Amino acid sequence: MKTEQLPPFVLAELYPHSLVIVNTGGSPAESVVEAPKRLPVTEKENKGLHFLGNNAKKICIVVEDHSAVFLSDSDLQFLTNVLSACKLNMGDIALINRVHSTVDIELIKKEVNPSYCLLFGMDTDTIGLPFKIPFYQQQSYANCQFLVIPDFPKFSGNTEEAKLEKTKLWVSLKKLLNI
Repeated sequence: MKTEQLPPFVLAELYPHSLVIVNTGGSPAESVVEAPKRLPVTEKENKGLHFLGNNAKKICIVVEDHSAVFLSDSDLQFLTNVLSACKLNMGDIALINRVHSTVDIELIKKEVNPSYCLLFGMDTDTIGLPFKIPFYQQQSYANCQFLVIPDFPKFSGNTEEAKLEKTKLWVSLKKLLNI
């Protein structure tokens, strides 16, 4: 039987009030893990497309949040945890809130040129794609891999439904990003 290790963001969501640090037997100085070097995160505006991040890995994430410029603090924290589990950070992506930017596939391709495009809480027709895909199913189109994901509230809390959605997200991201 093959066992699969859950990524840190799923574990953190499952056990938000429990943290155990295991001493590996070395001195405390040897137990310190340095945070990975991160690119500075910038906001960029190009002809109507406003995004957060440096787009270093050509990953476009489109969201729809009426309460924030990009994402609410809690949703941004969840996204950051997901990216960290995928060995990515905000410098690797272009985060677009379609509430504050005119977003269609042609503009995204022209200005961001993504290899991957994740759509949180919206259908593909929202950005002008000529097809629909179910949640968590990868679809290739115009040299880009698309993934439609439920909106952030589906992942909040410790309910069985939220745990299931987090697991589905992790499995689909592993497949999409070859992790």
